[in-house]
Amino acid sequence: MIQRIQTVWLLLGAVACAYGAWMHSTAPGSAEWVATAALAGFSLAGLLGVAAIFLYQNRDTQRKVALGAQYVVLLALGAAAFGLWQHSQAADMAALTTTDWVFVALPLVGFVLFRQGRRGVESDIKLLKSVDRLR
Repeated sequence: MIQRIQTVWLLLGAVACAYGAWMHSTAPGSAEWVATAALAGFSLAGLLGVAAIFLYQNRDTQRKVALGAQYVVLLALGAAAFGLWQHSQAADMAALTTTDWVFVALPLVGFVLFRQGRRGVESDIKLLKSVDRLR
């Protein structure tokens, strides 16, 4: 489990999403449902990333869970970007702090890391198919 590189990618993606969810407490003052949706999405994506790590014996399911984590991150990023847009409409763009941008950037990094993990799972699937073909 740990010697596979996709485990590292999935774990780092989960940590990035979890840290983005933790930064929710410093999120911009937008509508309450937007901040809650972003928090729930980032938390769910982090949990899916951790769950994908432990599905190493069933690679097809692991790939689907990693893909699901990517979709959840995109939805949560949409909610977070909408919250930043609302916040910037109330004030000017200069009012957005670095924390506000990190709130969106970390889950975006998580998305890329989940993508790398999914590519690792897919390469394992290809490798096993080629080995089975040689038998």
